[in-house]
Amino acid sequence: MQRKLWMVFCAAAIGIVAHAQVSITLQVPPNGVLQKNQLWNLVMVSSSTTAINVSIDLTLVNTRNNQPVLTAETRTLTLTKGARQVKTEDVSPIKYTYLSAVADRNPNGLLPIGSFTACYTVSVLGHEGKVVLAEDCVPVEVEPLNPPLLNMPADGAAIETVYPQFNWLPPAPLNLFSNLNYDLKLVEVLKGQSPLQAIQQNIPVYSVNARDLFNNYPASNKALDTGRLYAWRIVAKDNSEFAGQSETWTFRVAGKAIKTTVKDESYYKLKKGNESAYAICTGMLKMEYTNDANDPSVNYSIIDLGNAKSPLVKQGTFKLNYGQNLIDLSLARELVNGKRYLLQLENSRNEKWGITFTYIDTDKNQ
Repeated sequence: MQRKLWMVFCAAAIGIVAHAQVSITLQVPPNGVLQKNQLWNLVMVSSSTTAINVSIDLTLVNTRNNQPVLTAETRTLTLTKGARQVKTEDVSPIKYTYLSAVADRNPNGLLPIGSFTACYTVSVLGHEGKVVLAEDCVPVEVEPLNPPLLNMPADGAAIETVYPQFNWLPPAPLNLFSNLNYDLKLVEVLKGQSPLQAIQQNIPVYSVNARDLFNNYPASNKALDTGRLYAWRIVAKDNSEFAGQSETWTFRVAGKAIKTTVKDESYYKLKKGNESAYAICTGMLKMEYTNDANDPSVNYSIIDLGNAKSPLVKQGTFKLNYGQNLIDLSLARELVNGKRYLLQLENSRNEKWGITFTYIDTDKNQ
């Protein structure tokens, strides 16, 4: 008798699976910043006259290399005849398995930047395991809210140095990324070209991969030519994956950048961290530093940015008062005309403050 009842139950279960028709309509945004919980916004329609218990499996595949990024499995969900709007809370808890580097592994965290295919499988648990009722895939483009933003040199600027410093802002939001790095490309814009054409077609005057949000045009390179038009652009990458591209900006080098005597009695404020101030020094470097740490003195060093083997030029100590300090430092004997240097000090809070400057020997540039 028990064997007959078991056979009847199995037949009924098979019949439910055979006659249960389930369709799914995905409501995942096609592009933009996406949270993992948005991957579960879908409509499920069941034509079965009997309630069925289903689970949903998801595989997210990187379309660039066809490698799975993550898989996910929901808890059991009961479907009755008709349509049902499904949201994250209906299928939680969700078990995620990560198969590649993902910066945010929080269940409600953001998906990594890239192009993906999200494939869903709806299954019912049969006597011999899961029986697939429906499958569907949808393309998903995850993009940052903001690409990297250029900062300096300003667009259309006429700068006063042949060895400029480039700086920019990262793409946002930052927690989308695990290992940001940047490709900087600088080209000359030729007659009849737009900046975009130049950046796409011309051989770079300078190109580098940087991990900081700034980069100094090296003094070991050929000086930029006065009067010419240059274009530059930043491409952000997360590891090796494309993470955003800036606009293309242009600048010129002013014709009298290093040929005239610079008489500037102003003091340049030292800046903290990777954000370095810039100055032209003609013998006396004038700096403003706010001593909030109340240090009686700080050590400083001067580094030749064009000398990788032996960069240290000079070391010394500044005596300080609390608050604002105006510092005059004579450098005429130690420096080389036209070269680019970094002065950096470190206070008792382990904060690094600095200024990048080009030394101009006015006697040689008359």
